[in-house]
Amino acid sequence: MTLRPLLALSLAATCVSASAQPISLSYQQSERGGVCYFSVDGPGPAGGSETMTLEFSYRVEDGNLGLDLKAASFPKAAGGDPDKNLKITFETDSGAMPGPRSGGYAVTSRYQRIWGGWGAGAPSQAALEALRTFKTVTVLADGARYGPFSMQVRTLPYNVLNNCAKRVRGEPTS
Repeated sequence: MTLRPLLALSLAATCVSASAQPISLSYQQSERGGVCYFSVDGPGPAGGSETMTLEFSYRVEDGNLGLDLKAASFPKAAGGDPDKNLKITFETDSGAMPGPRSGGYAVTSRYQRIWGGWGAGAPSQAALEALRTFKTVTVLADGARYGPFSMQVRTLPYNVLNNCAKRVRGEPTS
């Protein structure tokens, strides 16, 4: 046997064994009351919890996409003005993510958080489509950076929300 066929066999065996490795993903998905959720954990806010959660929600009834950036201890959110409309933007590894039309601070019994909403229809659809394009995202709001958050696999948040919406509407999923 010559070196070339032996090398080809070795590379083929390596490719087969490498592709057979399981992929480990770490995200949460759920559906409650016609709203689909996709969330991932990332590094916590300065001076607060060790981790925080970035959650996208999609209300199937009207196609409204929402965002929650939450932690048990989130000092900037806890001290933030709940009446201030926050401008929220995103930095991604590829593609653009349009920011929500409105956003703000909120405190609940479980979380201190920043929320955002794109509004029903076209603005939310454009943002939902953008969830297909990137693998990592950093959230920028009120002069601070949060993340980066790993979406695990490009298109995963879009697929999770889209398939959930199809199930809620009684359509077949892909």
